[in-house]
Amino acid sequence: MIKGYFKVALRNLFKHRIFSFINILGLSIGMAGCMVIAIYIYEETRYDKFHTDYERIYRVTRKFMSPDGSTSLELATVAPPFGPLLANDYPQMEQVTRITSMGRANVSVNEGEDVYYVDNVTFADQNIFDVLTIKLSSGEPDQVLSKPGSVVITPDVAMKLFGTTDALGKVIKVFDQIDVQVTGIFEPLPHASHIHPELIIDFAPVIQFYGGKEAMMSNWGSNNFYTYFKLEEGQSVATIEADMNNFVNRHIGEQASEWTSLSIQPIADIHLHSHLDAEYEANGDIAYVYTFAGIALLILLIACINYMNLSTARAAGRAKEVGLRKVLGAYRTQLVKQFLMESVLMVLIAVLIASGLLSLSLPWFRELTGNPFEVTVFNS
Repeated sequence: MIKGYFKVALRNLFKHRIFSFINILGLSIGMAGCMVIAIYIYEETRYDKFHTDYERIYRVTRKFMSPDGSTSLELATVAPPFGPLLANDYPQMEQVTRITSMGRANVSVNEGEDVYYVDNVTFADQNIFDVLTIKLSSGEPDQVLSKPGSVVITPDVAMKLFGTTDALGKVIKVFDQIDVQVTGIFEPLPHASHIHPELIIDFAPVIQFYGGKEAMMSNWGSNNFYTYFKLEEGQSVATIEADMNNFVNRHIGEQASEWTSLSIQPIADIHLHSHLDAEYEANGDIAYVYTFAGIALLILLIACINYMNLSTARAAGRAKEVGLRKVLGAYRTQLVKQFLMESVLMVLIAVLIASGLLSLSLPWFRELTGNPFEVTVFNS
């Protein structure tokens, strides 16, 4: 029975070629547009979810208030003492780690030789690998940043500097003044990450810059440290948030919470919901996601209305066919199934064409947005 419906539906499509072409083309373009937008939304909403236990990873931010209570500055970074003090005061924090970005830097192998430029040089605590999922292809996570003057680099940086990824033990010079030894190679973080370091150096040069660990731990004004923590399983971050003002008053001074405060962000919310000063990279915006979702629904609605209008326009022409089928003994349900089969067939053809249009448009869309769209099914 279904085979018969299919044959009749296929025959009608070929019999009314122009109508079928217009209807299928309209549906295809609408579906392709929706698919592209759906991939964009998928990419935007999966930022930082590649981290193991990302639901338990948070970032600490700092806000400064004016005397009238209004916000004068809100930073994605905090002062260096906050990290160790948070770890000490809140045992429910499984790990606390800090990073500070120095941005673009010149890197060379030996003084006087070719100088290369790396976009993202980052200094980090040794336990960064216990909080953020950064995969090492060479080196052990608990050792690569354990010694002063250690650095881990990406394979691209290794190839640029040494012409090989076998770079362990080699020394490089950063900023023309810091000599560091390569102790590991790490895989670049996915595009869907709010940070993309290319060199990660241990904190020894930073501590030296501040004049020693004690001096750094007393510096409340230098807000250059992105501070993350992983919450112990089963613990609630709400209890920590409720005590943040007490924490600030305890360590900075009485009434300090009247002019500065700390906030906590889930790491998965940073890309779309955080628009603070001193972000590691430019973030997206959840408003764009909602806007594009609305556009996708509108495109699909227009395509469906166009399909229904064309089908309605043909209804009068098919009245004679329906009448003849009834005279020959066709039941109402059989007619309904026949028309549904025709619609399903047209939609399936439209989906196939839309998939082809999507494959053709993705390279252009990747170039336009600068997003690689790491969706395996559609990668060309």
